[in-house]
Amino acid sequence: MIPSDNNGSKRGIRKLKIKQKNSCTFRSNFGADAFLELHSVVETAKKHDKTPYNTIQALFKV
Repeated sequence: MIPSDNNGSKRGIRKLKIKQKNSCTFRSNFGADAFLELHSVVETAKKHDKTPYNTIQALFKV
């Protein structure tokens, strides 16, 4: 079932906005891309009921 609101998306982006607010900005495009990719992996793992640590560890074993 598809929810009729976007609260899940807002919750997902909240950490990114807090990071941006605390650091004012990322120091480089590479740093911003790395942070966003890691955040994407962590959030996807959570949505699939997997631990982020084990998911990242599995990525490095490939």
